[in-house]
Amino acid sequence: MAIAALLKQCLTDGTKVDDVITSEARDFPAEKLNTPLQIAEHLNRAFTDTFRMGGDQVTVDIVRETISAGFDDLDARLARIGYSPKSLAGQFDLTQAEARRFLKGKLDTDRTTEPGDIMRQAGLPI
Repeated sequence: MAIAALLKQCLTDGTKVDDVITSEARDFPAEKLNTPLQIAEHLNRAFTDTFRMGGDQVTVDIVRETISAGFDDLDARLARIGYSPKSLAGQFDLTQAEARRFLKGKLDTDRTTEPGDIMRQAGLPI
């Protein structure tokens, strides 16, 4: 609802929000993304892509395409809040190579448990 209200302010008189973007396309970013800035960025990309393709209306498929496949991966989520492999290594007693393997889910199982538990205790969203 909030996205529709914001979009309505951007449209010329007489243009309905549903004329330029489907309700599913409006709901999808709100379900997948966390911040207003992320939502605005991906909607901007979706409108740009729709325009470039000569489309009249942004669809959920177009919005889905703007969100990269690895958007929800652990390394991407932690990078967005400022945790690089180097910072994780320094803070959680790992080598940088171990931190990279941990982020990719390829660290040995026995070794993964300890850093994972410590990171959860520190409040990281893993």
